[in-house]
Amino acid sequence: MKKAILIVDCGSDKVKAIENCLTELNYNFETIPFTLLTDIEVETYLGVIISGSPILIADENPFLNYFNFLKSYQNPVLGICFGHQIIGAVFGEEVYTQKEVREETEIEVTNSSGLFNFIEQPMVMSEDHTEAVGVPEKFNLLAQSKNCKNEAMQHKMLPIFGVQFHPEVSGKQGIQLLNNFCKLTRN
Repeated sequence: MKKAILIVDCGSDKVKAIENCLTELNYNFETIPFTLLTDIEVETYLGVIISGSPILIADENPFLNYFNFLKSYQNPVLGICFGHQIIGAVFGEEVYTQKEVREETEIEVTNSSGLFNFIEQPMVMSEDHTEAVGVPEKFNLLAQSKNCKNEAMQHKMLPIFGVQFHPEVSGKQGIQLLNNFCKLTRN
């Protein structure tokens, strides 16, 4: 088994920020473009982080086939923005267009989760999106904001999380969230 977290690069200009956070937190990682997901053995990684993307998926979603592994993957997964939406879509929820949000936003935690350990409430995170996703049946809503009904969600049985915001560019609170997620890969 590989001793690394897989970062799936979906074309976001923030992938480097994810890498910098994991380096600062002293976690090993490998980064690949999402188009190579079908060419690797994802289950050999300790966990997966799916990045954001400039791609809009509400109207047409040819990208889901790359992420079918999510239905059977047993290790922790964190979807960020586009990754959050992809997780929702893979588990049967609709991605929809909404008002553009490009600002720091106060986010209200509605259900406790280890993802938010040691994060001061209310948390403020950076947002950069024009699409959102509902909460799939097999997930619990974790957080919401004035901008988005589903800011964070967690699978009811699997260690799969999605966040609409960008922790990788949200300062100390964002780094803490990424650390909380990465700690799950060591269990």
